[in-house]
Amino acid sequence: MRWFSAALFALGLALVGGCADTKTLTIATKPADAILTVDHIEVGSGPKTLNFDFDASRLTHEVKAVRLGFRDTYLVLKEDSPEFDKKQIEIELLPKTRAVTIKTNMPAVISIDGKAVSDKPMTEYKTELPFTIINKQNEWRTHEVVAQRKGYVCESKTIQMGDLDPTYNLELKPARKDITVDSNPPGAKIFFDGKDEGLAPAKIADVDFPFDDDANDFSKHEIRAEKPGYDPVKKQISWDKGTSEYQLDLEPQIKTVRIITDPAGATVLLDGQELKHDEAGNAIVEKLPFTPNENGEPRTYSVDVSLRTAQSEWAPQHFKIGWDNGQADYPVKLKEIRTRNVSLVTPELQRTPQGWQIVAKVTTTLAAKDVNEPNGEAPVQVSQFENGTMIDTLAVSPDGSRLVYSVLQPTTNAQDLKSRIELINTDGTGGRVAIDDGQSLDLMPTYTPDGSQIVYSSNRAGRKMNIFSVSPKGESGVTNLTSGDSTDVWPSVDSDPRQRLYYQGMLDGREDAHIYMVKLNTILKTDLPTIGTQPRISPRNDSVIFSRKNEKTGMRDLWLMSDLGTGARNLTDTPSSEEFDPSWNRDGSKVAFTSDRGTDDDGRHQLDIWVMDIAHPENAKRITSNASVDDCPVWDPTGNAIYFRSNRGGSWQIWKISVK
Repeated sequence: MRWFSAALFALGLALVGGCADTKTLTIATKPADAILTVDHIEVGSGPKTLNFDFDASRLTHEVKAVRLGFRDTYLVLKEDSPEFDKKQIEIELLPKTRAVTIKTNMPAVISIDGKAVSDKPMTEYKTELPFTIINKQNEWRTHEVVAQRKGYVCESKTIQMGDLDPTYNLELKPARKDITVDSNPPGAKIFFDGKDEGLAPAKIADVDFPFDDDANDFSKHEIRAEKPGYDPVKKQISWDKGTSEYQLDLEPQIKTVRIITDPAGATVLLDGQELKHDEAGNAIVEKLPFTPNENGEPRTYSVDVSLRTAQSEWAPQHFKIGWDNGQADYPVKLKEIRTRNVSLVTPELQRTPQGWQIVAKVTTTLAAKDVNEPNGEAPVQVSQFENGTMIDTLAVSPDGSRLVYSVLQPTTNAQDLKSRIELINTDGTGGRVAIDDGQSLDLMPTYTPDGSQIVYSSNRAGRKMNIFSVSPKGESGVTNLTSGDSTDVWPSVDSDPRQRLYYQGMLDGREDAHIYMVKLNTILKTDLPTIGTQPRISPRNDSVIFSRKNEKTGMRDLWLMSDLGTGARNLTDTPSSEEFDPSWNRDGSKVAFTSDRGTDDDGRHQLDIWVMDIAHPENAKRITSNASVDDCPVWDPTGNAIYFRSNRGGSWQIWKISVK
């Protein structure tokens, strides 16, 4: 036992002390808990006061201090050792050490336990490091070595007592970090150095930031955010003290918009708000934002452009303005409205459960404001009717001096349509002369070949329309030329000595209109074996031209048959076009008619006046091409002009145009 050994040693010293030179010395240790041994005999931890005897048999004594984690420390005492003069000494134990070598891959400042070994960068450092026990668990202390260089990630290692390899290699690497790029508003597409990284928040891992010693700064990277409806935004990022989260704030795309109208000065509404104009008369709006809507779709604006002056009006235009790759100028060519709507009341034959009736059909027609023809030829306006006057069909007297026509009377009851037959001079002079009382529906007046009578269709004798004649000179008396249970319209009289009346008749029991012939001043009536409308007997008295519907398309063609109703043939044969209102010239060689086979400048099919040679109907010639409704043609007896009805200019009038 340790205390027993120490006691024996002390006793031994005491025994010897009687015949030897004895020295007394108090010995302490640092650290204080080190164990002392004297001449290989443990005496415990200091401080200890010991007697040392010196005689011939023992000239020296060996004192050793031992503690875990420290080097063993020895003290050799002789009789004349100076320690005895002090009476008390402290033995300081030194920590154990290890020789270590620290190496770096580039010049760096090396620190051990937080203290730089030098203020100059180096690649190798050698030293002895002390190691001690730091706790009751007998754990050795460690040392932390760090290599630092600006622009690089610090590298560190722990040095332990038990490490086998005394060399410690520290490798410095460029600064690296993971970054996250977000956007405001969310969901923008993120690009890192031009590479698409997907939608925000985008995560980019292990991004390096090499250090440029010459520039004394970290390298930079570019982050960019793009989102429809917003201006792209980009930013340069660097090491930024290790910052890892970035946000890019996007601003809505903004541009100045200029709407250049032709003509200038048009009213421009942007989403219903009128825009101001610049000095050139263009509508302009500055800093117009294009923030996407809640669905992420780019913003668009509705634009309405209109222009109206006291003299004219232009067709309004509507379009959308989007971002359009930043387009600023939007030219708008306005198209002048060269037409206007004109009402038309037409006596229309309808088959009802009560039989055939004529009712008022109201339609809206399109009329050109310009009364001239596109080729510059100007027709002559014969009539000067008030706006709203509804004229129906017309005819010219055999001597070419007078025009006869019917004027529809205004009525609030479509079933109670009435009209009045009037005469005017073909040169437009003399005013309007009525030849009936306007108390019945009198329609489709035409002259007999000798000009002595006007024949027309009227319901003056009852519910049905019949054919009547009256003197154009105002002489009293009206003659009923047809009677019976049919509805008779479109009368036409030939010039045969024994005159014949041709007309269109409809029986209540029939769905189709037939053409009839009656010898005047007799009761003989012939139902010609032909379905058709608008019959017109030739001046040669040998043929009848009429119109007939195509069973498949419902469009009318012009047909020709003999005066007895035989040999009917299709003259126009245009299934997709309307051909009607036939009118013979004086010698029966040509026919004027109405057709919509042509188009105006805007590609619309309008009713125009055409002329064809009976011998070559396939070579029909277009006479009018104004963007209006031209119909009801009748020949001037000279054959050099045609009178017709037209809504050109905005009202229904009678016009005359030369035929070359």
